Amino acid sequence: MKKCIIIVLNSTLFCFLLQYDQNFVAVVPPKEVTFTNLNDNINNDFLENMCKGFGKIEECKIYYHPKTKKHIGVGKVLFISSKAAKSCVDKLHQTSKMGNIMTVILDTMGKL
Repeated sequence: MKKCIIIVLNSTLFCFLLQYDQNFVAVVPPKEVTFTNLNDNINNDFLENMCKGFGKIEECKIYYHPKTKKHIGVGKVLFISSKAAKSCVDKLHQTSKMGNIMTVILDTMGKL
């Protein structure tokens, strides 16, 4: 996850790209949403279309078993803003899509 810090000094614009990792010491904004119990017919495009009404999406991913390549019912969406992520969780948690009731949670830095 990257964040740009913009600083103006003596009329010169500087942009520093920061990356959140396990060594980041400040509070990371909760912008990552994890979906579980997804129907195996839900793909990246479907998940992205389902979530794009809440705000701009930085990344969208459906997880598959590394050996069998079978859908494991888990996905994640990384929003640009934490407000969009919270709105997504509030509206989609414990709702049904394609016959499965999804669990939708804020998952800062993908820790869950």
